[in-house]
Amino acid sequence: MRESQIARPTGDVWTLRRALRSPRLWAAFTMTTLGVIGFQIMATHQVAHAVDRGFPQSTVVRLFALGAACMMAGNLFGGWLSDHVGRGWVFALGSIVALVGIGCLALTRGPHDLPLLLLYAASGFGFGMRIAQLSAIPADVFAGPELGAILGVVQAGGGLGGAIGPFLGGWLFDITGGYELAFVAAGVAIAGGAVAAWFAARPIDRAPDADAKLEQSASPGRP
Repeated sequence: MRESQIARPTGDVWTLRRALRSPRLWAAFTMTTLGVIGFQIMATHQVAHAVDRGFPQSTVVRLFALGAACMMAGNLFGGWLSDHVGRGWVFALGSIVALVGIGCLALTRGPHDLPLLLLYAASGFGFGMRIAQLSAIPADVFAGPELGAILGVVQAGGGLGGAIGPFLGGWLFDITGGYELAFVAAGVAIAGGAVAAWFAARPIDRAPDADAKLEQSASPGRP
């Protein structure tokens, strides 16, 4: 009999109620929320920042189209790589690449800094590496009959981050008159999301109480 066909004890099944009591679920929720906040801040300001620094709009459009292609490639590569080296490692690596890219954009002062803007566009690869992990990490941990509901809770963090990110970025620009503090906030959010992802992606063998259930099933004569 295949392992997948063996009936598992009740304690080995993640229900939504049990998941809501798990710190891992809220780590995954935080991972998604902070990740989207960081991404949305950058998406809100990247074009305006580049144009304000004197880059022609046509150049900016082409570079950020390249960034979108890099993000797509990073998504595919990150999903594949995480199957081999682990979700947390890939999320951390993608975060480092993204942070380097944010730094490059923040340091861009004019058209003579085209290489920095190009590096920022290429850092979309790192942003993309993180995307596949947003679902893969909670799916690895909370696999079971109520995974859809659990993923709904985790992905609700993306909606929250999508609401906070543009507002926060715009507010920081309004009070400072520049983009630097908004970029710092994006970097902090990206780094915080990586920490949360690392915690959520820690190896886990079975759900809470599974060991006790297995012990009881192995010793039916015990009270």
